[in-house]
Parts: sequence; structure tokens; C-alpha cells
Amino acid sequence: MMIFTIFDNHSDMGANSLVATRTGHKRGYDAAERFFDERGVVCHKYRVFRQDIKKKYHPRTLTNLFGELENLGKFPWAFGLPN
Repeated sequence: MMIFTIFDNHSDMGANSLVATRTGHKRGYDAAERFFDERGVVCHKYRVFRQDIKKKYHPRTLTNLFGELENLGKFPWAFGLPN
């Protein structure tokens, strides 16, 4: 299993976007960013990129795994799923 966890990096905002692009998670990363902005989440933001996914309908980009982000409820959120 290979997993990357991306936390906000306020000194280099482009670093996370670059990692997301290079690992194939840019779509999920951008969706999570919009989601955080819409719900007013300003701190403790993170995204988990799962590289071990075999089926296209399994979640690849996740956040709020333990329900720790107040504005997101008590359940994980998945991004970057196919339409």
C-alpha cells in the first residue's frame, strides 16, 4: 500500500499542487480545495492520496478521516471519483 498525505504548506502554495499532479490526484486535490473553501475550512486541511487503488470507483483522494474537521461532519469525504 502506498499513501501520500498532503498538509497545507503556507510558505510554498504550489508544492502541494505539484505533488497532486505528479501522483495523478490533481482532480481530487482541486475538488477538495473547492470543498474546503465553500465550507470555510481554513486550518488543519489535509488530503490523503491513495496510490494502491485497483478499481476506478474506489475513493482515491480523502479527507476528514476521523471526523476531526468541524465544518465537515463526523465522516470521511472522498474526491476525484469518476463521473
